[in-house]
Amino acid sequence: MKKYLFMLISIAIIMQSCGITQKQKEQATQDSLAIVLVKKQAFIDSIASVEQDIAVGNIKFGISAKEFDKESNIFKNKCSVPDSEMNYMNKTYFFYKLGDYGFTSIKPEYYKDSLYCVNFLGGGVHYEDYKSVISTQYEVLFDILETKYLQPTFDYGLPSWSDLESGSSKTCAMWIIGNKIIDIDVKYRNNTYSLNLVIYKLDVSAKVTDEDSKKEAEKKAESIKKSVELL
Repeated sequence: MKKYLFMLISIAIIMQSCGITQKQKEQATQDSLAIVLVKKQAFIDSIASVEQDIAVGNIKFGISAKEFDKESNIFKNKCSVPDSEMNYMNKTYFFYKLGDYGFTSIKPEYYKDSLYCVNFLGGGVHYEDYKSVISTQYEVLFDILETKYLQPTFDYGLPSWSDLESGSSKTCAMWIIGNKIIDIDVKYRNNTYSLNLVIYKLDVSAKVTDEDSKKEAEKKAESIKKSVELL
């Protein structure tokens, strides 16, 4: 994005020095902006075509649980940190690092033995350390993703610790890369907070959600039927 901004600034300077009229300046600016947007979209599309089938690193969507175990071990070995670095700021533990974002494990999710989601689980943090740890980690992770995928599709920002209820989670930022969703979220569980990275295939996730909803509806209907028979 910086190179596109530089392009617009350069054009503006040239127009100023050449004595171009205001109307011409506005038209030239609109044309230049249109070119920038087209190039940006082309870049995003090129990223999507390459990245949407990759969960993370060497781990691809669609692999089996056995394949995931093998590939995730390779990935985690690349991200592992020395024992001396696991204790982060004396406030939480990270066993692995993606850049400077620390996580404790990677949890896979499958649909018909096919990987469709990976969850990077951050270390548990007490509310008193929310600002110093969670905020710092969020900025680090956000910068990593923005550098690779540009600005997020949705940017909600990091919520205050007091905005989260026990057992809840909130999305902070989301990138839509073709059929792949990258989601930074913060969760509150068992009196601790964690900053997590969730990467999943949108179409498969929709199927899973739909099937879960149907199962829940069927379970509820069966429960009501049994209750009615007892009356």
